[in-house]
Amino acid sequence: MTGPPPSLLVRLDRALHRVHGTRGLLWASLVLLLASLLEPALPDALSRFWIALPAFALLVTALATLPREGVGAQDRARALLDHPDPGRPMLRRLAWLALLNVALLPRIFLGAYGIPHMSPLTGLLLPTMQLRIALVFLFLVLLLPILYLRSSRRYAPDIRNPMATEEKGRRLEAMALATLGIIVTWAVLLRPFWQPFTLLELPPSLGSLHDGARGVAAVTFAIVPPAVLFVSLVAHVDLLARVRIRREHPQRTTLAWLGSLHVGLILLATVQHAYVLLWIARYETAFGV
Repeated sequence: MTGPPPSLLVRLDRALHRVHGTRGLLWASLVLLLASLLEPALPDALSRFWIALPAFALLVTALATLPREGVGAQDRARALLDHPDPGRPMLRRLAWLALLNVALLPRIFLGAYGIPHMSPLTGLLLPTMQLRIALVFLFLVLLLPILYLRSSRRYAPDIRNPMATEEKGRRLEAMALATLGIIVTWAVLLRPFWQPFTLLELPPSLGSLHDGARGVAAVTFAIVPPAVLFVSLVAHVDLLARVRIRREHPQRTTLAWLGSLHVGLILLATVQHAYVLLWIARYETAFGV
C-alpha cells in the first residue's frame, strides 16, 4: 500500500535539498553553460528571460544554503584530529587547488578567455569558436572551487549536514553573515566585470534577464569562486586553531603544514581571481569590447 502523497512543504524541502549548496551551484553552472552556448543559435523572437531566470534562481538558492554546507565542511575538518592518517586526504584535495591556481594564472586565463595578444589561437580560429572555447574554460574554472569544497567529504564521509544543535546554530549564523559579507564585498570590488546587471543596480530591474544568460554568468563567475573558497578557508583556519591547542597530537606537524598550505593556496586563488577579472574589465572598457 502506498501512503498519502507528500505535502507541499515536504516536496519543497526535497526540491531545496537537491539544489542546496554546491549541488545547486553545479546545476546553475551547467544551466549557464548550456544557455550561453545555445543562445546565439536561438531565434531573436524567443525571449531569453525564461532561460536566464532558472539559472539565477538556482544561483540564489545555492548561495543562500552554502553556509549550511560550510558548517559541515568545518565539522569534517575538525574530524581530521581523530583521523588515523590525516595527511593522505589533505594531500589529495590539494590537487583541486593546484589546478585552480594554474588555471587562474594571468597568462593562461587571459589567453583562454580570448584576449587577442595573449591567445595563441587568435587568427587560427573563428571568433565564434574562440568564444565557445572561452565559455567551456570559464565553466571548468568555476567548477574547480566547487569540486574542491565537495571533496572535503574525504575527511569524514559520515559527516554530511550539521545537526540542529545550539552550538552549530551559532556557527551557522556566523558563517551566513560572513559569507554574505564576502559576496557583497566581491560584488562591489568586481562591479566593472559584471556591470551592467540590472538586478544588482539601484533601482533593480529585470532588464538584464531579458538580455539572456550572459549577465547571470558574469555575476556567477564574480561571486561564486570567492564565496566557495571562503567557506573552505574558514574550515581550515578553524582546524589550524585547534591544532595549535592540541600540542600533544601525534600528527600535529602534518596537520599544521598541510592546513597552512591549503590556506595559502586558497588565498592565492582568491587574489588571482580578482586580478584577472579586474584586468578583463579594464581591457574591455579601454577597447570598447
